[in-house]
Amino acid sequence: VMTLLVICENVTDLSEKLTVTEEMVEYKKKNDGSGENFFAGEALTVKDFIYLIIYDSNTIACQILAEHIAGSEAGLVAMMNAKAQELGLTGTHFTNVTGLYNENHYSTCREIASIMAYAMENPLAKKVLTSFEGYSIQIHNPSDKRTDYTSLKVYTDWYSVRLKDNPKMKTV
Repeated sequence: VMTLLVICENVTDLSEKLTVTEEMVEYKKKNDGSGENFFAGEALTVKDFIYLIIYDSNTIACQILAEHIAGSEAGLVAMMNAKAQELGLTGTHFTNVTGLYNENHYSTCREIASIMAYAMENPLAKKVLTSFEGYSIQIHNPSDKRTDYTSLKVYTDWYSVRLKDNPKMKTV
């Protein structure tokens, strides 16, 4: 959520297209990252990648937006830690934007709740976090390796962990 928050606070053009690199694909594979698999050369909008951070816990979305907003993952991590300090969070420290395990990447339950509460004050972050609707994503310049689809529809369970608790979502 901190990755989402810092990105939402700094994004300028939601319609800009960003292209997945081979390095991002390899990083995801090497580190057993989560989320939809993309191929190098495929492009999605900034808005699509923002939704994929939450809807899909997408490693590539976190990486590509970190580079877009801060020039590198390390740059966005520094911004995330600065935001944690600004919020007075003393039990939180980030080492990456993906949430992948690192012993120096930690927080407390109380501080995670504080991050979520603060994120709910940002209109874009709130929209992503509380959306009941599925979100359709269009993959631009699909790779010749992709034969199954050029778009996908993703859903979040952040706002309601169980489908039966969410009156707008139905099981298939």
